[in-house]
Amino acid sequence: MSTYAIALIWTLSNIACHLIAHQRQIRITPARAMLAAVLGPLTLPAVALLGPARSSGK
Repeated sequence: MSTYAIALIWTLSNIACHLIAHQRQIRITPARAMLAAVLGPLTLPAVALLGPARSSGK
């Protein structure tokens, strides 16, 4: 049963990471998605520290 709890926490943290990145307009590359899948809950602080994408000046 504890395995399911860990998998649920991992999945919810990846969903939260994706939503935060989308809201802050951070481009989600395949490498970042794989990193989020491997590191799980540890990616939440990383996404929080990343700034929004820079605009092209227009």
